[in-house]
Amino acid sequence: MPDPERYLPGNLTLANECDLDYSQINRMELGKVDFRISNFFRIAKALNVDPKELL
Repeated sequence: MPDPERYLPGNLTLANECDLDYSQINRMELGKVDFRISNFFRIAKALNVDPKELL
């Protein structure tokens, strides 16, 4: 398995802040999985933005 810290450290930080797995963030970013609305709100909170700003 590749070292996630080698790739996109911002995503690793985001994953840690959201309490999600790095690979889950990566799959969401690549559009390989549909993610739950709860994860959407977790990401918005971790980024300290209003969720509607992400739409």
